[in-house]
Amino acid sequence: MTIEMKTPGGFPFRLSEITGDIGGRHRYVLGPNSHAAVCELSTEIAYVSEPWLEKGDIFKFSQDNSMAEWSAILPWRNFELNRFDIPEADGFFRLSAGFRCSLPVPMVRYRFLSMENRTIFAFHRVDLPMKGYRLSDFMSILMSSDNTYCGWSMRNFLRFTEFDGEFGGISSSDFKEDDIEYRSIKFIFDNYCDEIIEQLNMDNREAVSRMESMAQGEQWPFRSKIFCFTLAGLKDFYF
Repeated sequence: MTIEMKTPGGFPFRLSEITGDIGGRHRYVLGPNSHAAVCELSTEIAYVSEPWLEKGDIFKFSQDNSMAEWSAILPWRNFELNRFDIPEADGFFRLSAGFRCSLPVPMVRYRFLSMENRTIFAFHRVDLPMKGYRLSDFMSILMSSDNTYCGWSMRNFLRFTEFDGEFGGISSSDFKEDDIEYRSIKFIFDNYCDEIIEQLNMDNREAVSRMESMAQGEQWPFRSKIFCFTLAGLKDFYF
């Protein structure tokens, strides 16, 4: 069974249903002013989607049109959801036969962090009912009922964390420490985001200072490797 995935004005995909184990090497990369999820399925790369002028998702394919790597940029605008249940199925993606041009994939614009199941969601569309197709055990592509590309999700993302290329996965056997890191990244998302900057008419420098000031009353952010790394990187970037 194959399904054409619609990416208006962008890369054409075909989804092929598979059974059995699905794997891949994963990274959740933190930088001073960007976060990205990366899923590497193969080292053979022949075709690459075109990047947007801004940072955007990049899809890479092997010579036989199978997806080889996927780098998904996390946006800085939050989208609040009261409930987020998405049915999922296993799957993998290929380029549509005969397609060789490089085109961009629509950029995701919104993010949602589910603390309950420790999953990050990033959306290109938020107005359509969605279904997830697991590209690997930890990453899924989100599609609407009419097969429109809507975004992606990454489960248990902190176990794959890299700090500017250096691995520092948060997979402690101590649940309390693990919980601190997830609460800390939610704190970052809530206090350093496009909504805060726009609503309070601030620039990035002011937003970083505000986040640091608010964290003074929260002991756990300063016990968090992710919080301290992100804050130091932002201050170095903007100050």
